[in-house]
Amino acid sequence: MSTNQAAVKEAHVVQGRVIWLPVEEDLPQGAVQRVNGRCVDEGIYGHPVVVVSRPAEDSHTVHFQIITSRQRKPLGNMYNRSNFHLGRRNTYLPIASPDANSKKAAKELQTLRLKNGARLQWGTHVNIRHVYKIDWSLLKAYTNPETPDTKQFRFDRESRKRLLAKTMALAHYEPGSQHRMRALRALERRRAIFQSASEKQRPMLRRALTDSMLASQCIVRRAHTRRLLVSEDRPMRSGARLPNLKNKSTTTQTSEVQSDTAVGTKRPSPVVRTMRHPLDFLLGRVTAGFKVSKATNEPPQRREKSHIWTNAKGALAVLVASI
Repeated sequence: MSTNQAAVKEAHVVQGRVIWLPVEEDLPQGAVQRVNGRCVDEGIYGHPVVVVSRPAEDSHTVHFQIITSRQRKPLGNMYNRSNFHLGRRNTYLPIASPDANSKKAAKELQTLRLKNGARLQWGTHVNIRHVYKIDWSLLKAYTNPETPDTKQFRFDRESRKRLLAKTMALAHYEPGSQHRMRALRALERRRAIFQSASEKQRPMLRRALTDSMLASQCIVRRAHTRRLLVSEDRPMRSGARLPNLKNKSTTTQTSEVQSDTAVGTKRPSPVVRTMRHPLDFLLGRVTAGFKVSKATNEPPQRREKSHIWTNAKGALAVLVASI
């Protein structure tokens, strides 16, 4: 790997990303530390590494595992004897394709795959037994000279899950909560796009809201008008007495309001009838010569009881005189 490598970008420091750990001479003393142990192996420098965690409580620190080619030899050639060798092989996860020959061994060995068909320079494996940490700004971007057009090297979702599960089982390591700077930036971009789209659609939404409010107001007016008409018809149907109408102007104003609130419909106003006492009705017939009285539009007026008895006495006198 060339020494003139570009520095890694902060947005690329995420779980499952493959980046480059420089040689020991290019790093400050004690830059690399062990997460689940004390000593640091000397052979880890100058290798690609995979990010397994970027803790939320310490966003400048990144936890990683070493990717090695094991002297460019397949694991099957290095550990091909006894169950002890099989156990040693299980501490490594091969990348791209398993190197086991038999179906039984292929089931026992799990495989890691990179996204979008990317591949590393040699047949490599991840050492999942040891986890290290370093300041992410000291790392470099990983490149493969065989595939210069490939810029991103990251394990897919299933491989990341498999890697973390295997690390937890063998190294008893849990990554914990992660730094979410990239997710927050993506959320802010989506929010800005949504706000710009809402500003463009705001006049249309305002127009639709105004139309719906006008329609609801018309419905309320019609319902209110029907309720007034029904409430005025009920006393006439039930035979109850009408209230005293002391102010004629009040009745006129009420009828005008009702006519204004009726939207697009003309309904006949309820007919107000004059309620009269039976004896008063008989006296009116006698005095008028049994002529049919003309209908009047004047509001009903109740007479005093003294007037009623006076009219009754007069009617009785007329009847006696006629006999």
